Amino acid sequence: MSVVATNRSARARRGEEIAVSRASLSIGAIDVLRGTQLRHEFAPHMHEFFAIGVMDDGASRVRYRGCNSSARAGALVTISAGEMHTGGPAADSGWSYRMIYPQPGMFRLALDHAIAADEQLLFPTPFIDDREVRGAFDAAYGALQAHDCELTAEEAVLRLLRLLAIKHSSRPPRPGVASGRASVVRVARDYLQAHFAERVRLSVLADVCGVSPFHLIRVFRIAVGVPPHAYLKQLRVARAMTMLQNGASVAGIAYACGFSDQSHLTRAFKSTYGFPPGAYQRATRN
Repeated sequence: MSVVATNRSARARRGEEIAVSRASLSIGAIDVLRGTQLRHEFAPHMHEFFAIGVMDDGASRVRYRGCNSSARAGALVTISAGEMHTGGPAADSGWSYRMIYPQPGMFRLALDHAIAADEQLLFPTPFIDDREVRGAFDAAYGALQAHDCELTAEEAVLRLLRLLAIKHSSRPPRPGVASGRASVVRVARDYLQAHFAERVRLSVLADVCGVSPFHLIRVFRIAVGVPPHAYLKQLRVARAMTMLQNGASVAGIAYACGFSDQSHLTRAFKSTYGFPPGAYQRATRN
């Protein structure tokens, strides 16, 4: 198991701190994060991976799948891959938390391939209260931080993911979206994912979906929580994060992901995740 040195945010002088590291396991790489006394207002964003964690101190609020939720110390955090969400402090003191970011394929391994490769697990709420899962998370996080036995860490991670999937995942339809609307949204998301690095025009996207631009914006916002352009921006930021993990240059990534220049990528990345892309790359470089 390979773990890189931690990167500490320049915001530490204000009492805030974000520390990121990476564990390279045989089941895949997994990022590990600890945030302390955060007061950052995260813009609406998404990840290509799951976000699983625990609130250690303070209080946080999240908007996820069209609903506002808040939680205090002890709550477990469950954010599904590909789901738009945002968050911020729910108290003046901010909040502290620990997170791990497993790739979707890790859930398939944890469930012994009981789900199809293209089947997406969904956690319908961002916060849960489950003592058994909390214990499994603490064991997995500790094993990833200890980095003295890769097998121990892998077993702990897979046990956590299996418990979460069996006890708390579901696949409910999105509220307020009829099947016909859901089909439009699915086509739009598929197109945006396939053309995220290109200049996407609303008229072209609406033609692909077979609806008017106004109708597309309306049903997309209902289903996803943001309009198509905001979703496209977050696709680009999420892909940029993946490319940063692979060591590509920030300038090259900006071009490859459809940003106008490096500063454009930096602004979008920092607004989304709370730290600039260069700092993230240094923290997660193998």
